[in-house]
Amino acid sequence: MNLHLALQRLAAAAGRQAARAAALAALLALSACGGGGTGTPAPGQPAPNSALECERLAYPCDWSQVDAAVVAESNRLGGDVAARLDAGGDTDAAAAWLKAQATLAEIQHDERAIRFRLPGGRGVWVLADESRPLAPAGAAASLAAAPRKQAQGVIRAGATQRKALVLSPFRWQHETFAVDHVVARLAAIDGYDITLRQNSSEDERTVWIDEYASFADYDVVHLSTHGAELCRDRATGQRIDPCRIGIDVGVTVQPADDIAAAGRPGVELFVTRKGHRHLAVTPDFFRAVYPQGLNQKLVFIDACLGGDPTLMASLGGSSGVTLGFSNVVYAEFAQGVGDALYELLGRGLSVQEAMARLGDSLAQEDGTRLVSNQRDIRLRDLLRVRDLLRVRDLTGGELLADGGAVHALSRPGDGQPDTLRLALQVDGLTPERLDGVALRVSRDGNTLAQLPLAGSAVVDGEDRLRFEFELPLGTDTQPGETLALRFALSLPEGGFTVLDAAPKVQDPSALPREWQMTSTTVAYGVGSTTTKIANLVWELEPDDDPTRRYRYYRVKSGTLTVSFVGDLNNCRTQWETTLTIPTGASNHSLKFDTVASLFDGFANAAGQTVQATGMCADGSTLPMTTSAGGVYLLADDVPIAGGGTSGFSGAYNSGAQLPTLIEYSFTPLR
Repeated sequence: MNLHLALQRLAAAAGRQAARAAALAALLALSACGGGGTGTPAPGQPAPNSALECERLAYPCDWSQVDAAVVAESNRLGGDVAARLDAGGDTDAAAAWLKAQATLAEIQHDERAIRFRLPGGRGVWVLADESRPLAPAGAAASLAAAPRKQAQGVIRAGATQRKALVLSPFRWQHETFAVDHVVARLAAIDGYDITLRQNSSEDERTVWIDEYASFADYDVVHLSTHGAELCRDRATGQRIDPCRIGIDVGVTVQPADDIAAAGRPGVELFVTRKGHRHLAVTPDFFRAVYPQGLNQKLVFIDACLGGDPTLMASLGGSSGVTLGFSNVVYAEFAQGVGDALYELLGRGLSVQEAMARLGDSLAQEDGTRLVSNQRDIRLRDLLRVRDLLRVRDLTGGELLADGGAVHALSRPGDGQPDTLRLALQVDGLTPERLDGVALRVSRDGNTLAQLPLAGSAVVDGEDRLRFEFELPLGTDTQPGETLALRFALSLPEGGFTVLDAAPKVQDPSALPREWQMTSTTVAYGVGSTTTKIANLVWELEPDDDPTRRYRYYRVKSGTLTVSFVGDLNNCRTQWETTLTIPTGASNHSLKFDTVASLFDGFANAAGQTVQATGMCADGSTLPMTTSAGGVYLLADDVPIAGGGTSGFSGAYNSGAQLPTLIEYSFTPLR
């Protein structure tokens, strides 16, 4: 889906919200949305209280520290409260009943949720409202066997590999928890190894607590789940500051066992309508697992209230980027937002640039919108992975890469300082944002050039710029010399994107990457002559190894014009046709022996049917069908002077009484 279609999808999803609201009560879903965050923390702002809440308030930090009787009573009371809500009671009455039944260490509630804790216990949530709203009923008919898979992004040769984790613990629940669009967008970015994990049934554990504790192993994390929040206590009328937030891990069918086995701080129990139990994690969980936060990483909590400031602060560290929704979000709308955002990030835009471009399409009709912790990062340049930049040698046409070729404008080894002619391609920038942006090129740590891009870079595609320049090396290079080059481009939001490349200076006596070939073939028959004129471009085989003795070429493109004059069936016939020779055509080969300076070539075009008309001696005409094609290059271990690098020509004679003669010439292109 392109960006235009993604934005259309967002608009359509927002427009359907009001009509869908009436059908929500009929859907079976986790009761998981409430409250509403109070904004976004400023960049670099730490969590409001960096210590774990359980430590500050002196209650058990994980369930393994809770007495078994307290665990059982917490679970029982949660189920009893849920049953009262199922029977038609509201949270006010249910909270009052709960206070009368047990001594509580704390209890808070709003119209959507109740959270309580027994003395010596941990938090239990009873969730009254429908959760993250879903699409109309019936859309989930084919989800029972939703697949799990491991998806691999394409890794560009020489690039540092990055890792992305995409989680959907409730994929079984509805189509709107599908995350294939996220996987597809990330897979389209060179350099990403993508792990997709999702639960395809209620009791599956492909996604469980350990996955929530593995975020630090990845550069990008996308989590599609449920969230619950308490920001105001209806009993006191006071704001809860910071809000309480829980992010759903998944369904537990054996609550006592799973609670006891949770074994990590910050895990709480969700009890939903009809008594379903889930485990959830709080900011304490992320503070305990990631005490320094997740720096230089992107975490997208695609859930109701995933944009809670306390939750974001627990994940963001000093330089991590976190994204989430500010309040209750429609699942279909969240999918559209994610798809549009990841498309722009895949083009090289930074998070803040992408969000600014999407603008109001990030907000639902009711005001819920995607928010961030106001930091910036580029998926194409995470951890200085160097994917924003590519540099091409304009003389030889190759991208600069370790061990690849680069061509000096003058002959290496001639005693004169050499210069390279290069083109920089950079993704994610536009001409309007180039003020102060400059390219610094260094060799072995020494600066060779400092070049501003403003006024010189040109648009070279959607969100892509091209900048051509000459780079003086300051020294005379030698054939085969390795140039350790670093290209560092300053970014508008600050920092640099970097490309390191160590190409080798091309030996001018080396073979070119492409040849232009012309050949003329004349085949004599009894009373006839067939002439073939070829014009072809040959290119090095994609997997050709320049360090080997033998170099192999294939056809890149070409044409063969065949003409015939002669007598067929005692009727004079004359015709001409042109054949297209496709890339990689079979029965075409070109090989060079770089040690012995020998050349082998063979070209045989597949036959093509030709309709012709013969003029017979008696004045009548004779329609006939013949074929055009055949051999038009033939050379076997033919010596070529000087290795052939400046071009060569040759000829073949079959030696027959009615011979076939082939004359050919090769001219280097690049």
